[in-house]
Amino acid sequence: MRRIDYASFEEYVIWYLQRDSWKRGRNDPPRIEDIDWCLREMYMEHSHRVQPAFALAKWTRVVCDSLEIACSWLAPPFKWLEEEGLYNGVDRSLGAIADQALAMDFFNSPRIDAPRSSSMYAYYRMLQDEQLRFSGVNRIVLWQDTQANTIELFDGIGRVLPMVVLAKQGGRMIPIEAYLGEV
Repeated sequence: MRRIDYASFEEYVIWYLQRDSWKRGRNDPPRIEDIDWCLREMYMEHSHRVQPAFALAKWTRVVCDSLEIACSWLAPPFKWLEEEGLYNGVDRSLGAIADQALAMDFFNSPRIDAPRSSSMYAYYRMLQDEQLRFSGVNRIVLWQDTQANTIELFDGIGRVLPMVVLAKQGGRMIPIEAYLGEV
């Protein structure tokens, strides 16, 4: 991974709220001038996207174009990954989860009864058609624990997992821009 630029917690907050606005189809993205409102909004309405250490973390914007590095990231401990049969309860690395998805032929046999997976299927198809990039509102968020020497994929598994699966099938590794917070 290489650093693009230094960032801050406030930039992460603005980006997250802009992404949320974009996903909801709104044309009123927050601006840095509204940082006080944005911080209140983030803590009150999106507290699940703010860890206690985030405000104290060192933030950078990075880009990753290595499949090996992306495969080493840890997936969030989401229950739905286990329910979908993608997480075996032992190895949370994105590489292991992608291998399980490949073994199950996960993206070629969509399940109608799995609403959590429907967006992943859509991203998989978009990536196949080269219609998705990991920049701007589609950046992801990584969290690095320097003492444990791990990087967790904090936000973006629904977009990154399909890309890793496609790359493991011989497809092109699309560069992934991310906000990286570290403590």
